[in-house]
Amino acid sequence: MNFLDLKIRATRLAKKSGYEDAQPQPDWNKLVNRALYLFSWEAEYQYGTYTFATIAGQAEYNLPTPSDWIRVTDVAYATTSNLILTDETLLRRQNPLWHIAPTSNPTSYFISNPNTIYW
Repeated sequence: MNFLDLKIRATRLAKKSGYEDAQPQPDWNKLVNRALYLFSWEAEYQYGTYTFATIAGQAEYNLPTPSDWIRVTDVAYATTSNLILTDETLLRRQNPLWHIAPTSNPTSYFISNPNTIYW
């Protein structure tokens, strides 16, 4: 299915009762492009593996671009211990001074910003 197929289907659906009198008339190119973009973003994951060197005292690392990492499924530290997905709220609840705690091996991670992993 491509852009033209989607546009034809959307136009056919719009000819059903209730859509013909719409003012202003829909811009099918824009609507179908937006739908195709959203579908692609949700359904077409880019799978990949990335390895980076850690630095003592640094907890935040940028993932490579231009890949848009919309889902991270596994993170391992030193290739032997898997890290648990968490979020900043849980970390603050467990330890209000979590971001100034002494450096140690990570046990969990979260995505702090787009393409940025934090542990």
